[in-house]
Amino acid sequence: MKNSQGTFTLLPRNLILATATSFMSYFVMSAIISPLGLMSGAISDHYGVSLTAATALFSYLTTGVLIGSLLSIVANPALGSKTVILISGAVLAATIVALRLVDQAGFLPIAFVVIGTSCGLMLASAAIVLTAIYSERHRPSALLATDSSYSFAGFVATPLAGIVVAQSMHWTYAYGFALAVTLTIMGIGVFVKYPEELKADEDAPAAQTRWPLSVYLVGGAMVVYLICFIFVYSWTPAHAAAAFGVAADEAGDIVSRYFLGLLLGQIIAFFIALKIDVRLLIAISGAGATLVSSGIWLSDSASQLGLALLAYGFIAGGLLKPLIAYGTQVLPHPTSRLVGFYMLCMAIGSSISPALGAYIVEMSDIETVLQFITVGLVLTVALIYSSFYLSRRQFGG
Repeated sequence: MKNSQGTFTLLPRNLILATATSFMSYFVMSAIISPLGLMSGAISDHYGVSLTAATALFSYLTTGVLIGSLLSIVANPALGSKTVILISGAVLAATIVALRLVDQAGFLPIAFVVIGTSCGLMLASAAIVLTAIYSERHRPSALLATDSSYSFAGFVATPLAGIVVAQSMHWTYAYGFALAVTLTIMGIGVFVKYPEELKADEDAPAAQTRWPLSVYLVGGAMVVYLICFIFVYSWTPAHAAAAFGVAADEAGDIVSRYFLGLLLGQIIAFFIALKIDVRLLIAISGAGATLVSSGIWLSDSASQLGLALLAYGFIAGGLLKPLIAYGTQVLPHPTSRLVGFYMLCMAIGSSISPALGAYIVEMSDIETVLQFITVGLVLTVALIYSSFYLSRRQFGG
C-alpha cells in the first residue's frame, strides 16, 4: 500500500526481510566480482591462458550484468520483484555449481554471462524494492547500506579467495561464499511479500514524466565511476605482484583494505546522509576521492599501496549510492524504469571495465590503468556537478 509520501508500507517483518534480501543481493555480486584480480591469475594458471585473456573473460560476467539490467526494465514490472529474485537466484546457484562440474575453459564465457545476468536482475530488483519502501529522506541511507553490504562481502571474499589460490585449491571454491548467500536469499524470499512495482504518477503532467538532461548526466557519471571502481580491485593485485613482489595471499589482503575503507566510509556516510543534503555528501566524496586516488599509483611499497587503498575506499564510500538516491530525486516521482536505467548505466560501466583495462595494459602497462582511475574520477565529478547545476536551474533549490 502506498502512503502519502509515495512509498509503500509493509508489515515490520516483511520490511526487515525485504530489506535484508536486497542487501544480500549486493553481497552476492561483490563476492563474485571482488576477487577478480586474484581469480584472473588462478584462471590463467588453471587453463593455460594469458593474464590479460583471463581478465578479459570477466567482461562476459559484466556483460551479463548489463543484460540483466536491461531485462529488469521489462521483467520487474511484468513479473514482480519476488518472482525475478527467486528465478534469477536459482539460475545463479545452478551455474556456480556447473562451473566446478564442467571445468572447461570454453564453458566460462557462457557461465559468466548467465551469472552476470542473474546478478543484474537481482541487483535491479533490490534497488527497486528499496526505492519503493523507503522515503526520499531515508533512501540515501538505505542505498548506502547496500554499498556497505557490497564492501563487507569484498572485505571477506577477497582474502578468502587469496587463501584458495595460495593453497592451490580449485578456483571455483572461492565462489562457495556467494553460493551460500544466494541460497539464503531464495530461502527467505519464498516467505517475503515484496512491494508493488513503482509506476509513473498517472496524474502528473507529461513534462514531469519526461527525463531532463540531469538524469542522463547522473547516468554518465555512474558509467565512468564503475569503470574506475572495477579498475581498482581488478589491477591492484597484479600491480602489487609486479611492482613489489607480493604473493597471492598478501595481494588479497592489500585489496581487502580497499573494501574495508569502503565499508567504514559507507557506515559514516550512512549517518551523515540523514543529517545533510545528499548533494553536499556527493560533492565532498567525489572531490576527495579524486584527490586521494593518485596515491594508488604513486605508492612506493606494498604497505603504502594498502594505506592508499584504505584511504581512497574510505572517502569514495559516500559517492555511488547517494548518487543513485540523488538521481531518483531529480524526478518528482521515481519509477521502476528510472531505477532500472541507473542500474543499466552501472552495468555498462562494469561491462566495459575488464576489457578496457586489459586493452590499456596491452597497449601500455598496469600503472597506466591505475592512473586512469584519477582521470576517470575527474570526469565523474564534472558530470555530477553539471547535473547539480542543471537540476537547480530546472527545479530550483
